[in-house]
Amino acid sequence: MLNVAWHLLTNGELYQDLGADYFESHNDPTVQVKRLTKRIEALGFDVTVTERVA
Repeated sequence: MLNVAWHLLTNGELYQDLGADYFESHNDPTVQVKRLTKRIEALGFDVTVTERVA
């Protein structure tokens, strides 16, 4: 919080809330699948990922 206050005061900027869904809107499912697959394989498991038809 102190870092935010310092940044705002030194640059003369106003605080702008990014919104409640900021991190969800930047979520790429393909990147998440690759990351989680690598983590599971590092635990010693074989991973097969198939996309489910909606």
